[in-house]
Amino acid sequence: MKYLPLMLDITKTRIIIFGGGKVALRKIKYLQGADVTVVSENFDDEILRKNVKAIIKSINNENDVKELIRASDLVIIATNNKMVNEMILHVCEDEGKFYNLVDDRKSKIIFPSFYEENGIILAISTSGRAPSLSTFIRKKLSVQIKEYAMAIDIVERIRKSLDSHNEEIRKKFFETLFRNDEFWSLIKNDNMESAYDFAMQLWRNMYVPD
Repeated sequence: MKYLPLMLDITKTRIIIFGGGKVALRKIKYLQGADVTVVSENFDDEILRKNVKAIIKSINNENDVKELIRASDLVIIATNNKMVNEMILHVCEDEGKFYNLVDDRKSKIIFPSFYEENGIILAISTSGRAPSLSTFIRKKLSVQIKEYAMAIDIVERIRKSLDSHNEEIRKKFFETLFRNDEFWSLIKNDNMESAYDFAMQLWRNMYVPD
């Protein structure tokens, strides 16, 4: 496996984007909540309306890049100049920075196609080989995720109710609960209290002696 999937708290991540066009705008929308700086000679008007720091600057040499990326955790390379992109990439490698070269498999990190619903995140990647297929798969699977997303609040409540019990026992209980069609039927019909009561009764039946 070449790429390791990780979950990154973007609210604690400083990101710099080189490029001010549509591609950069797409990444900005993806990174809402992060501390984002965008560097370019020209900016798409919508970028200037986003909550980002915009620096109007041309990139002429490696020292320019080093200075700009010094305080950043992640660098996104999205200019329309291939030579500039390559220069930024090499500086990132020399400086040990994580970087994404948009639409190029040379990237140290790549962005998956993802879907988020109520804290459940589904991320799909083809390791940079076929991004359009990632998008197709994500759209197909997101329909199923919606039902699971409905359950997350109740499952969290059940987990907290059982926190004092042995972890292995809790694990086996949840495996049984999640295979139970009646539990999912209650979730699907938005009977959340009944779903909670059903789960707790199942727990008592399994682990509470008469």
